[in-house]
Amino acid sequence: MTKFKRNAQSQPKHGKPTASGASKAPVAPPVRRPGWTGPSYIHKPAKKTPAAVKNTSSTEQIQSLSVKHSQLILDTIRTTFPAVDEFNALIPVLREVREALEQKDYSKAFGTQEFLEAYTIRWSPSRALTSANVLAWICSEMSEAAWVQKFLHNEGQQKPSKIVCFGRGGSDLLAQGARFKYPAIPSHVLNLSVNHLNVLESDSTTLRAMIGPNPALITLFFTLHEFYSISISKTTAFLSRLTETAPKGSLLLVVDGPGADVVLPDSSNKGQEKKYPLEWLLYQALLPPKSSSTNSEDEEQPAWAKLIQGGHEKEYKLPTGLRFPGSLENTRFQVHLLERS
Repeated sequence: MTKFKRNAQSQPKHGKPTASGASKAPVAPPVRRPGWTGPSYIHKPAKKTPAAVKNTSSTEQIQSLSVKHSQLILDTIRTTFPAVDEFNALIPVLREVREALEQKDYSKAFGTQEFLEAYTIRWSPSRALTSANVLAWICSEMSEAAWVQKFLHNEGQQKPSKIVCFGRGGSDLLAQGARFKYPAIPSHVLNLSVNHLNVLESDSTTLRAMIGPNPALITLFFTLHEFYSISISKTTAFLSRLTETAPKGSLLLVVDGPGADVVLPDSSNKGQEKKYPLEWLLYQALLPPKSSSTNSEDEEQPAWAKLIQGGHEKEYKLPTGLRFPGSLENTRFQVHLLERS
């Protein structure tokens, strides 16, 4: 018998196993998923994150006051406060004033004559320019309003136009003065009265005496947010008394910082804060939402009518050619105008 010899054709199919005893490599998955081919299969593209929509709306620019009258405001401040010519020397005092304002310590920020003058020199010029431009813009855009008509054509009338300014007295006064066409106003034409009082605690009788029986322009320039920061309830009550005492046809002009929110601590002791937009608080007080249970026949007419329906945020940019040794800046703000109906 011949000895059997294994030839090449009878060798193991996968070769000799490795000495390490490692398992074989896994079989590569198919290129296409089984059962997902053919005309009925629609390939889904990968999801893409949508690009953010850019807001192309620009803030409306208000530039209604001439450079001549704007310079008149700055010259008045420079003449009244000569310390503005040494502006760098005021920087340490201004730092203390800013810190007090950030801490809402108004008694410290305005507690001394030095701090008052420093504040006026630093912040009043830009605020006065902004307020004056808003007044000029109102007289131009709202020329059909009864008070504006009376203000622009007041010659020979026995009942003079009246402006009642709450807060920011210096800036308000400069803004009103710059609005007049002539820098020299006879004393018998311009009658100025200054009242020092806590307006949030004032009663209806006091407000009625200040405003008078005839339609007036009532302004709150960069003041309402501070009122709300002190007390929402007291400010709401003040606006209610203002509604009660303002004669029909009066205008209420509110100018404040853009997107101003009133921040209050949470009463539930969870350490959270609640934010209320100033605009929302204002219209809740002056134009409260209508009750669904009230019949249309018994429904009272709103006490105020909005004259600016939308686009409340505006911007004032400094014109070229103004001369002032102190600091000036462009101002963004929100403006609200209502008429007592």
